[in-house]
Amino acid sequence: MFIGGIVQAGLLLVARIWLGQAVFVHQIMAMMRATEFSEAPSVGSTLIRSVAPLLLASGLATRPVALLLLFGVGRDLSEAHLAGPHALLLVWLLIGGAGSLSLDFLLRGGLARVPVWAVRSISRLYAASDALGELVLPLGTRVILAIAIAAGTGFAMWPVPLTGELVTAPWWTLLLCWALLLGLGTRPVALILCAIGPQSSFPPIPPINSNSLCSSC
Repeated sequence: MFIGGIVQAGLLLVARIWLGQAVFVHQIMAMMRATEFSEAPSVGSTLIRSVAPLLLASGLATRPVALLLLFGVGRDLSEAHLAGPHALLLVWLLIGGAGSLSLDFLLRGGLARVPVWAVRSISRLYAASDALGELVLPLGTRVILAIAIAAGTGFAMWPVPLTGELVTAPWWTLLLCWALLLGLGTRPVALILCAIGPQSSFPPIPPINSNSLCSSC
């Protein structure tokens, strides 16, 4: 349990940094796509998307930041919304919090003793959300991953060498999905799925066009 807690805290820290980087890159790309001043993101959007990565990396006000990003606050209607693994990670942070390697975790004990009703109510709400997350998040994650792999939505389809044709996963991969769904040998099964899976199941971040950089100079 102790080692598992350390590993989970480290993974959440890495995931928060990765998510903050994704938010920052999306904002930079939106600013670079603007050819005129009227098409540039608003000041509020730029401020929110610039501060959010720092808060996510440090683990400060993680749940409010995750909630704002999930609802698309600070995002113009023309911008691409965070989806897929980004959205799943935001839901995890919203329910389960940032983990023990965060400023929220350090400040939490002091907030529970603040003689202000609103602050104590928020602290109790966080505690209830943590208790719910311990049950719902691991189960929900296993269900989503098992269904995604079994359904062939990118996880269970392998590209054929040279041709690039996508083929569905073999039958024994579906057995691994059932094991993952039921929580049977979860760590070894997850390790095997990571080893046999494709190199990247998530869409890559689009490269920055050097021509646009030169034109904006």
